[in-house]
Amino acid sequence: MDFVVQKKEIYWVRVVVPEELVKIFGKKNLMESLCTKDPTVAKHARIPVIAKFQAEIAAARAKLEPQTTVPITALVHEIVTKVITRGGFGRRFVPQKEADAILEQLRKTTAIPIIKQISPEVMEVIQRARQAPEQRETVTVTDDPVLFEKMVEAWAAENHQPHQEETLLLCETTRFVNWLKEDRHEHGIAALAEDMRLVTRDEFVRYKEYLLQHSKGSRNESPKKTPATGLGYTSVCRQLADLRTLFIFASKNRSFENPTDEVTLPRRSPRIMARNKWRSFTREERTRILTEARDAGPVIRWCQWIAWGIGARVSEIAEASTKDICQIGGIWCIKILLDDREETADLKSEDSWRVLPLHSAIIREGFLSYVEEIRRKHGDGPLFPMITPNKDGRRGTPASNKVSKWLRDKLKIPDRKIAPNHSWRHTFETIHRNELSPATETAIMKHIMGHSQGSDMSAHYGEFEIRRDRSDIERMPCPV
Repeated sequence: MDFVVQKKEIYWVRVVVPEELVKIFGKKNLMESLCTKDPTVAKHARIPVIAKFQAEIAAARAKLEPQTTVPITALVHEIVTKVITRGGFGRRFVPQKEADAILEQLRKTTAIPIIKQISPEVMEVIQRARQAPEQRETVTVTDDPVLFEKMVEAWAAENHQPHQEETLLLCETTRFVNWLKEDRHEHGIAALAEDMRLVTRDEFVRYKEYLLQHSKGSRNESPKKTPATGLGYTSVCRQLADLRTLFIFASKNRSFENPTDEVTLPRRSPRIMARNKWRSFTREERTRILTEARDAGPVIRWCQWIAWGIGARVSEIAEASTKDICQIGGIWCIKILLDDREETADLKSEDSWRVLPLHSAIIREGFLSYVEEIRRKHGDGPLFPMITPNKDGRRGTPASNKVSKWLRDKLKIPDRKIAPNHSWRHTFETIHRNELSPATETAIMKHIMGHSQGSDMSAHYGEFEIRRDRSDIERMPCPV
């Protein structure tokens, strides 16, 4: 926000006093607390304070003019207030005729000596108010444009986002930029579409309405307008949310107003969310999947068996190292840690870091023999060297795709409420919650599943013993 700074989280208005007026004011800055930590409140509360300071500066400058004997504080306040409240700081614009009328009223003031030159501060505000939207690209900037592409790269690097997430956001911003170019061409605006600072709130709202109107299957789609974007409602919700995330990141790091601030975004309806909720595997499906997996190759076989036995994510299994399979206190375990995994490997969150005992059924199935065979052929390294990593150097997504294709095409399980990989995690929870007596404690289940323990800090103290984890995991009967 223009002229607004923070001191100890409280918002203040600060207006720099021109050098030639410092002796009059006795200070270099005019400051006043807005008495709020809320940026929305500060955004509105700053207006009269800025107007007051600008009027004081104008009056002080007027005293330097020999022709001026009476300060015109009231009129200057009127000018500045109207300009600011109508969006004179780059958002909405005062019509030129209205600004000229205010100036004409100032010139016709009776019995008061006419000021030959209005203060530069007031003139700057009026000039910015006069500026038409189509002239926005002529605004003088002191630094380089804030380009969408550069901000996507910076956001991905700072947040350690995988290549696919960066690519997705880049595609979404490219779609937005292309729409901006067409929209501004229709409105006769030549502003640089790639510069995030020049995007207005109205443009973002129009883009939101465009996506919703032209999303795939939209009832409002008109044959006279641009064809449907091909995006479904859920994709539109995600894209708008991603754009807002990028604007928040860029505006905070490049100091410009976020045009998406306070703009409402569409949300997925409860009906859509309920339709997409994954379900657990039935007992019959568990038996069939684990049995068929024995002849489906090592990737599918062990990803399915380990997912059943400890409820791990497919990426946690597929990106494991042979060193992650070890004995601790005489118990065979899998370490879901990054210590011995490849540099490109990652885990979902800090709570995902854990060491879990392997279910005895997995050991009886011959998993340890498989691990020894990999060590003998390839040495210590990836547990599944036969998986070709993707562009991010990770094996999780290729493994997930392989399992999905096998379950859909080979086993002919078409139910869209089943997530070929994630449904095992739902199944693990279902078994320990409903099929075991007594049910496994919630805190232990969260630890095994790699979920957060919540806001109760006491739950984060201490450690979970492997022997205790094994006793709960072993209570789950093998369906094969």
